[in-house]
Amino acid sequence: MSGKFLKLGEVGAGNLFESDIPYSTYSSHIYEYAPDGTGMNYTINAVIAAFGMVFDSAGNLFVADARNQQVIKIAPDKSWSTIASGFDLPYGVAVDAADNVFVSDANQNTIYKIAPDGTKSVFATGLNYPTVMLFASPPSN
Repeated sequence: MSGKFLKLGEVGAGNLFESDIPYSTYSSHIYEYAPDGTGMNYTINAVIAAFGMVFDSAGNLFVADARNQQVIKIAPDKSWSTIASGFDLPYGVAVDAADNVFVSDANQNTIYKIAPDGTKSVFATGLNYPTVMLFASPPSN
């Protein structure tokens, strides 16, 4: 494969990360694509169903794992840990400037906030199947 592939955590390099969930295994593959569209498989040692993914400022990749009803953090060295569990259908994830992780739980109609210290709280509730989220960047001058 051609293209420059960076180690996980080298954010802002222009690479695209994508996940798929084959129906036969319901276990995600996470792929990394270089800016020229060439790709490579990126895997971790976990059986997950990656719905939403987002990087924080330290280069950690956060994944909404619908299969195990949790959110996992994949560090730049590809080690991983669960940062929060007890979701029904974690779907989207977003990270703010303070590295708080926000998780939309589509079946609970709720968005949760997970602080960097791991504290989980309700951010918004009473929604209608929330899925994709993102923080808007301030306009550039």
